[in-house]
Amino acid sequence: MPRKAFVADLQQVQSRSPHPSVSSIKKGEDDGSFTFKVADSGRSIEITVLIPELGDYPSEHECFLYATAENVPESISKAIESINARAKKIADIINITATAICSKRGLKRQHSTEYDPIFDEDSMDIDEDETGEEEEDQYEEDYDDGGFGDSEDDGSIAGWSPAMSENELVGDSQVAGSSDPLECDYIKEFCLDLRAVKGAGFKVGVLGNLPGGSGYLSISIKISKLGISDEAMTAWRLNPDKYLVLLMHYPAGYKPLSAMAKDSYTAKKWIQVYVGTSSRYKPSLQEAIAAFTKVKKFKEDQDGNTHIFKTESGKLDVHGLSDSQIDPNTPIFEGTFISRPVSELLNERLLALTLYRVSYGFGWDGAEMFYEDFQGRERSDTVDDIYYKKDDDGIVHLAPLVQADVLQSNCKSHDDIPFPLVTMQYLLRHFVRCTEFCLVCHNKIDANFEALKPYVCSKPLCLYQYMALGFGPSMEYEILDQPSVIDLLVSFCWVSATNGKLSEFPTGLNLTVPIPGHFPYTAIFDRAQQELTVEVNEGDSIRLNTGDWIVMTASSGSESIHCRVVDGEYFPKVRLAIVANNPQSIFNPDSINPIVIMGDTNVQVSFGVYASNFDDLSDGIKRNSIVQMLETLPSVNEMREWLIMNTKVGEEVSLKTWRNKISSSALLLLRWVVASNRSCIVQIDQTPDDPIEYKQGEHPPDVAASMMEETKEKKKAILGEERVHGMDGWIQFRFAMGAPDKEQRFVNEVRSAVETNGLIFPTIFAFHGSPLQNWHSIIREGLHFRETAHGRAYGNGVYHSLDASVSLGYTNSYRTFNSGTGSGQRWWSKSHLCINSAMCLNEVVNLPDQFVSKSPHLVVDKTDWIQTRYLFVQTGRVATGVSQPVAPVASIPPKTLPQDPGMTPRGIGSKNLIIPETASTVRTRSGNDQAVSQVRPSPAKKSRIGSKIKGIVKRSLGSTSGFGQDDDGYSSCATDQEDRDILNIDEKVKVNGKDTSLKGKGKQAVKKNPNAFIPGNLDISSIQLLSEPSYASPLATKRINQELRSLVKIQESHDLEELGWYINRDHIENVYQWIVEFHSFDLSLPLAKDMTKHNVRSIVMEVRFGKDFPMTPPFFRIIGPRFLPFQRGGGGHVTAGGALCMELLTNSGWSAVSSLESVFLQIRLALCSTEPNPARLETGGNSSYSPHEAKDAFIRACRTHGWQVPPDFNSII
Repeated sequence: MPRKAFVADLQQVQSRSPHPSVSSIKKGEDDGSFTFKVADSGRSIEITVLIPELGDYPSEHECFLYATAENVPESISKAIESINARAKKIADIINITATAICSKRGLKRQHSTEYDPIFDEDSMDIDEDETGEEEEDQYEEDYDDGGFGDSEDDGSIAGWSPAMSENELVGDSQVAGSSDPLECDYIKEFCLDLRAVKGAGFKVGVLGNLPGGSGYLSISIKISKLGISDEAMTAWRLNPDKYLVLLMHYPAGYKPLSAMAKDSYTAKKWIQVYVGTSSRYKPSLQEAIAAFTKVKKFKEDQDGNTHIFKTESGKLDVHGLSDSQIDPNTPIFEGTFISRPVSELLNERLLALTLYRVSYGFGWDGAEMFYEDFQGRERSDTVDDIYYKKDDDGIVHLAPLVQADVLQSNCKSHDDIPFPLVTMQYLLRHFVRCTEFCLVCHNKIDANFEALKPYVCSKPLCLYQYMALGFGPSMEYEILDQPSVIDLLVSFCWVSATNGKLSEFPTGLNLTVPIPGHFPYTAIFDRAQQELTVEVNEGDSIRLNTGDWIVMTASSGSESIHCRVVDGEYFPKVRLAIVANNPQSIFNPDSINPIVIMGDTNVQVSFGVYASNFDDLSDGIKRNSIVQMLETLPSVNEMREWLIMNTKVGEEVSLKTWRNKISSSALLLLRWVVASNRSCIVQIDQTPDDPIEYKQGEHPPDVAASMMEETKEKKKAILGEERVHGMDGWIQFRFAMGAPDKEQRFVNEVRSAVETNGLIFPTIFAFHGSPLQNWHSIIREGLHFRETAHGRAYGNGVYHSLDASVSLGYTNSYRTFNSGTGSGQRWWSKSHLCINSAMCLNEVVNLPDQFVSKSPHLVVDKTDWIQTRYLFVQTGRVATGVSQPVAPVASIPPKTLPQDPGMTPRGIGSKNLIIPETASTVRTRSGNDQAVSQVRPSPAKKSRIGSKIKGIVKRSLGSTSGFGQDDDGYSSCATDQEDRDILNIDEKVKVNGKDTSLKGKGKQAVKKNPNAFIPGNLDISSIQLLSEPSYASPLATKRINQELRSLVKIQESHDLEELGWYINRDHIENVYQWIVEFHSFDLSLPLAKDMTKHNVRSIVMEVRFGKDFPMTPPFFRIIGPRFLPFQRGGGGHVTAGGALCMELLTNSGWSAVSSLESVFLQIRLALCSTEPNPARLETGGNSSYSPHEAKDAFIRACRTHGWQVPPDFNSII
């Protein structure tokens, strides 16, 4: 593997230097970097080498070299800059560099420092059909063959992030010199592939300069057309009215499968994909760029603390606005619950899997098995028959669109295969059937139960990556959205562990726990100072460090108290914080409240350390440890309130920073409890949330109230209509289990029963009760009858009753639980629900004569005849200090389901249940293909559906897999004209580059805003700029030219209003000094309103590059207008001197692989940010900043945040 090769080569040169003048070879601070020292003429020069894309090592990687020290002789600097170390191993890089330095022959002649590299107007003429060689620096021709002037180099640098420009790949001359997106070697394949995608029923969109240049291909389908059940939609948090979008990024122009198949390894550079959802069939260009941008955003709060805001695998921060501030009609491209794992699968494996299928004739199952078995191993000449097995028959329950497979009928040649269509069909396979595959290793899960939510396989490493590395869902969002559900899950786990029923454990997570009841060490605890003085005896190996956790108890035998060591520097005396039984302030995560231990000031205590590996414990001790760790957690309401008080809008929501209250082991355990739940539970009853009371001097953040009230009233109105009437005093939850297609199988069984038996009431509802300790397993594995719990006197099957009181008798609600610690408590002590018993209400096919038994119990042995609908929870007595939720009395639902008079369920007090119409998707679904008509088929209805399908197939150009339509009247948005033009272009005209259907695409659109931006209207005669630079370097000049060509090309091919930035080529007299205008802000923003008020059409910025670019960031400063300072309520990351307060633009946050296109997007998002305050203009609105103001403000901001000022900053200014 590339990383292993890099590490091995580095270790080899560390053991034996490849050059006699080289020493001190070390691993660098950044991944893929190393340093070494070269001795020359009595001096020692340290060289840093950076390989941005370690995955390309050792054959295709790009390599950057630079001297670490200042005041390096110019001749040596030029020798280093001239070295071509691309695709060379570490030993060769060191040897070449040392030889060049020692011989001083890195350049044939010295480059004058007085040279001022002017950006030639000819170099901006990207309409020429040339490779870009002539537009490089005028002194590049003087380099020897070892420099950057190789004939194969077009001025680009390979191996950068997919968010970069189209010039990023070495040798792609057609991209570097082409301005017409229609000039492409693969124009015919591009048109045919897109038409195949369109014909298969998907919507197609194009962003950027495809097919000839850098751009994005969007393929989408309405989620409602995928045949996903309502229960799965709810569990996966999908909106059926949105589109599932496959976004394919081609950084160097479109490449068909035939081109990528020639070198499948390097083909990964030609294409990257990302999966998300959007309210439109394609995202905007800004959203597409952001989806492939891996740079994090940083924001500053009022106290000067820096907060990280996610930009990948989650919601994109569109225009810097929160959800409540975004117009619901605005298209938003955002990640889904499975975006990260499925995007990684497509990027890493799909091309290889496709080639396996073409070469060997496998199905998807066989190709996946073959990939797993032979990954990294030599393949045999013969292929086992097992790989040719037929794909699972279970897919017959899926929508035809999901079952479609273009490779089944078109698998003979790479030339005939539309790879975008293959990618979309493979995406649907893993998206719709996500519960069948591990979210980490992507292999099929071998489980004997069905699940509604995706999870991981039984491999410990997969569980670790899923839980510890953030692959799983956000537990914190669940706490904010459904606190009662989290309380329910923790309570079920606690009871299961307490009663010895818990059989699956969070192994592989590297949990460290104390042994319950084991206190091997003694100490003196000073209650006044919160200090613990450890008594270290001879032979003891104990050492407490800051961040360690201990559990201690007084010698008198008082309860155990779990504490975090907040200061272990002066061991054996350490300072403690408390976790349990003494709540911290929710306003300060680092607050340390006094530990309450009765007795004298100095108390003798015994304690144990969180040092035992959970995986090594016996099952019994594991259960006790789980109980112990759950008891250290705060209540769910406390956690929810803390998250609200300590999270800004748009900020990453996390409990990790509450480190003095929740140990890392307890937090991981809580994540496991929440993430391993594979059913869908939605709280209906809104348990009364006690209002947060603020102490004197404490004030919540401005966003707290909006977060708490965001959807509260709306949810109450919707969920209140779903309550079952007749279950007074019980808390109600909507409840669904089983695989995503289980609902479809249930529908099929109901339809079959109706057609065969002519049922008037196709289904009935009945209760199922089970002891509380079983529910942790039930919500993960579903209802089954593999174990015998109550004798099964009436046969094998799932037992039901029409009477709630009968099922209540099987819940063992009278039992007193024993926690194993002698406490005798009956529920999790921090629970708000205080659950005493639970039972569910199931919908069952109404064929009692075919049940195993119908009296006195209903015993059903066909699990496809059963679908869970509700979970009812009975609360116990009020625990000390815990307010008990009161279950509201259900009113009669406005729309109800008629019940079979002879099989009507009876609730509390033998009252007949009145069930809302929304409880059954079988008997009420009328908005999609699984409607009531499926239960009672109508010939006329069948005819209309049949003709519609025939029309679809006809429009699909003979495709039998087509299922959706383009603009079919199902609330689909119309395809943009530019995308229709792409699909209708004549290939012959496109090949010759003479087509005019897309000409003028990049011209400024007509704007309704009277203050709209007008390009070329800026007068720079009165602008005060920084003095012109007197420095230059070949690497910097090359890269700046490349970036400028790319940006101008993007600007000329896109709507300026959509881009939001503008560069006037006429204003660039030096490539190291640019003027950029940011414009066309959302009119709802305060900044846009101020600009309109003061007649300001753009925010003018100066961009200055240093001689070490791209190893150091450029300097951005606002020329004008002046912004309102932060101290006076301003925002937008603009300092008082006009510099930008963004870590991205400092040495601490800058990456050499960042493209300026993505940097411009980040800056625009920062200006649009409304948190903590929106950007505003100063009164007057037209004055400007001086360069020295910006310099001082930038240095001041870096010192405030601890960011590193770029080493070449003084030379820039």
